[in-house]
Amino acid sequence: MSTKDATLIEKKIRALCIARAHIQSNRRDFVCHALDAVAVDFPSLHCACYELQRYIVRVLSPHTTLGAWANANIRRFQDMRANRIQWLDWMVCSLRRDIAEIEGVK
Repeated sequence: MSTKDATLIEKKIRALCIARAHIQSNRRDFVCHALDAVAVDFPSLHCACYELQRYIVRVLSPHTTLGAWANANIRRFQDMRANRIQWLDWMVCSLRRDIAEIEGVK
């Protein structure tokens, strides 16, 4: 991966952290809606938000929301907002591992 890739990954992490704050504070309910808000509020993160939304659509397919995916794949789940926050946290951790690989840190 290149430095350009690392920069995009850092922007994705920032976008996810801001989206997480939107969901945690009840400003938004859905991850993609939170990312839409981030893209509007932080135009420099627009491309990162768009790529994250493409990823989300791909992994949830054929479902359109995490809630619909969870209903189809998990028998019991509690608080959907908490599940969304956990998923955002997981994506941030995954992207941080990518950054570490780029920087040669394990």
